[in-house]
Amino acid sequence: MSLRPRAGQGAGLLVRFGAIIIMLGVGFAVPACGPKPQALPVASIPWSDGETSTYIWVEGGNQIGTGVFSQSLSERGWLIHNTAVIGEMRHTGDVLADQQTWAPVSSTVANEGSLPEFAIEATYDGAAGRVQLVAHTLQGDHELAVRLPAGHYIDNEQLLTTIRAFPLREGYRFTVNLINTAGGQKVTVPLEVKGVETVALAVEGLPGEEHQAYRVSLLGGVQTAWYTVDPAHLLLKYDNGQRQTLLTGYIPGLR
Repeated sequence: MSLRPRAGQGAGLLVRFGAIIIMLGVGFAVPACGPKPQALPVASIPWSDGETSTYIWVEGGNQIGTGVFSQSLSERGWLIHNTAVIGEMRHTGDVLADQQTWAPVSSTVANEGSLPEFAIEATYDGAAGRVQLVAHTLQGDHELAVRLPAGHYIDNEQLLTTIRAFPLREGYRFTVNLINTAGGQKVTVPLEVKGVETVALAVEGLPGEEHQAYRVSLLGGVQTAWYTVDPAHLLLKYDNGQRQTLLTGYIPGLR
């Protein structure tokens, strides 16, 4: 990746970027308080090695981009990948997650083709209780250490995938301790299953064009995600308040 300084750009680490997948407003302030931490409720993994889902991004009824989510198994853990391409902008996120605890081991997130351009590498140290961030920006490299929250924590780039492993059911509630590496911030993300709805989508690799889905509210309804009721809990649709992403293709991977 080439990150060349451009005239007229201000210095400093990125403080107003929201990852394209989760679109959280970020800064460096840590919330003063939040719900008491709980254990991450991941009992089993509903996907297989090599599973790949393809999406389109829609705004105002028009397709504006494409996206990919995939999961692959390595000797070190699960590799969680996402890509979004919207116009000239390309966002990529990769997380290596522990197979047992699902805690992130490392992650990278990058934005290319539109401002701000950056790449951020995160190395998690659960024993020391911190994550070390290295941001490569057009103004140079910056480092920041962020203290991890008590209890569980996950990386921003694995959130929408991790929710699939939760025991989703009507009325289910949970609060996720999230590390948003793009802003160097800890965020608590409340989620709640608001009900079951029928989502009409023609998806290559899935039978039928109507799917029963849990409607999951995130951040008090600022964002919404729809996951299939069946045990795979596929992400069918996601609305970040401005844009929607819709599932168009599904490859189940190796069983």
